[in-house]
Amino acid sequence: MSELTIICLGIQSIEEIPEDKIKLLQESASVNLHCNKLKNLNGLKSVISITSLNLSSNEFMSVNLPELCLLPNLVTLDLAGNLIENLYDFPFMPSIKNLSLAYNVISSLEG
Repeated sequence: MSELTIICLGIQSIEEIPEDKIKLLQESASVNLHCNKLKNLNGLKSVISITSLNLSSNEFMSVNLPELCLLPNLVTLDLAGNLIENLYDFPFMPSIKNLSLAYNVISSLEG
């Protein structure tokens, strides 16, 4: 059985996922990127081991994040405290069991 690896890159004013951290993320089950300045997930597509992803308190304006579909083991996704207005482009993610969208500016649940 492999060990649970947790990577915390929160509160670092990151605007893009640093290339030098991608290898660390590839070996992680839980990734915490809260309280940064992320607007997209470029670079995250090669990280399939993640089961928990905290993206709270960033600058996401949309749930149109195609990289999320490339995380087949993702069970928990936290997108609270962003600038998300609607759920129109929310990707199909059958593995998700826990989803937080609290403290966004969502005006409609249609999508």
